[in-house]
Amino acid sequence: MVDTAGEKKYEHLGYIAKAALTLSHGSAAPERGFSVNNALTQEKGSLAERSIVALRVFKEAIRFFGSCTNVPMTKDLLQSVKRAHAEYAIMLYSLRMNVSDSYLNKKKGRRNKLKKRNELRRKPEVLCLNS
Repeated sequence: MVDTAGEKKYEHLGYIAKAALTLSHGSAAPERGFSVNNALTQEKGSLAERSIVALRVFKEAIRFFGSCTNVPMTKDLLQSVKRAHAEYAIMLYSLRMNVSDSYLNKKKGRRNKLKKRNELRRKPEVLCLNS
């Protein structure tokens, strides 16, 4: 539409209509997300945020395909699973190494304390006489 001067009368009306139509008419999807989060945190309260997000993605994929048996086993999916397992194994190994390192450090610390204590016991005491 144009006005009497020949300029567009409602230049931004299309943008406004498009923005209005993209607004959600309900809150079912966000509410479903909250209920999934609530169920996950009640079942497994000590999960990290990353684990909760992963479980939500997994549950959403199962819901999308209808069943876990309907998920297509593509080459990309199998490679992703292998990569995730390898990263998990590396993380477990590094955790074990950190635990064993800290254990060894504590053990070495105890040995050093015992050595010092034994050395002090072996040294004759030196008496300082004030004259």
